[in-house]
Amino acid sequence: MISPDVDPQSLCPYCDMPLPTAPSVHLLSLLVSTRKKSKPDPRPSNPLGLKAPMSVFVTACQRHRFESQILPEAERKGWPKTVDWKAVANRVLNMKAALEALVNDSGDMAKGAIRDAGREEDEWEVPYGRRKRKNGPKESSIFWNEVMEEVKQKGSRAVAGVRGQFENFEKAQPG
Repeated sequence: MISPDVDPQSLCPYCDMPLPTAPSVHLLSLLVSTRKKSKPDPRPSNPLGLKAPMSVFVTACQRHRFESQILPEAERKGWPKTVDWKAVANRVLNMKAALEALVNDSGDMAKGAIRDAGREEDEWEVPYGRRKRKNGPKESSIFWNEVMEEVKQKGSRAVAGVRGQFENFEKAQPG
């Protein structure tokens, strides 16, 4: 049920979450184009609610969540709002070793793989019927571990589908 203190105009018509106080032109445009493909769906949580297939409104909801939650955090942390494209190449080159380790880390090793000599047994785990080394670049990421747990529970198609991507948007946009 909507609080009497909440203006329904300030809510997303699809997910009923608060819209940013100063939405961008891009978000407003997304909401206008999405509204054209929607039907009224008043709810106790939002009397101005709309209904549409998820594939129609997911982009608008992702954008309003970005502008409501991630952008303010980025501003608090002093992250730039525009990309200095001339500096990107040097930044990537400075991260070469870390990026190569991440790209080359399979995240697991097939059963029966030969361990490096001298490794202790407790350095290996056996989740999902596969052997993997602990604390590699992927395994040390909380985002990677959460997504892998969802894949285990729901399957890769469910996690990679539109609904799964929408549900995991925050995990896929860590910074």
